[in-house]
Amino acid sequence: MTGALVVRVVVLSALLVGGAMWLFHWEQSNGASIAEARTSAMNVFVATEAFYLFACRSLTRGVWQIGLLSNRWILGGSGQSTGKRVLHIRLIGAATGEPIGEVRAFVRDLCHLVDMVLAYVGFFFPLWDARRQTLADKIVRTVVVPV
Repeated sequence: MTGALVVRVVVLSALLVGGAMWLFHWEQSNGASIAEARTSAMNVFVATEAFYLFACRSLTRGVWQIGLLSNRWILGGSGQSTGKRVLHIRLIGAATGEPIGEVRAFVRDLCHLVDMVLAYVGFFFPLWDARRQTLADKIVRTVVVPV
């Protein structure tokens, strides 16, 4: 654990706890009961943690530098990146029907270079392919399905 990581954890923890406590006191000063104030503070705390989970894709670069929808670990583990979740689609192994795992998701990303080398024609394969696969999907044996 580096010093920068420790500082990041301490600062983010202080911001989360401080913000939740401020909201709790603000709710109470505006007439909310203790239960309502506690619920509001906890909801903000959890929502902020969830946002941070999806925004934290690298310890060295910001989300805007690496791409908003670029978390391979989420794609490999669940089959759904943020964009796929919004579109109600999921990436699975063609043979197993299960999420493909992090390594195969990374290999699939590398195989997308093949899609690009052929003047991006590989990305258009889903338009006429019966299984709606790109060339990378065919190489790694994956398919995107509706959820």
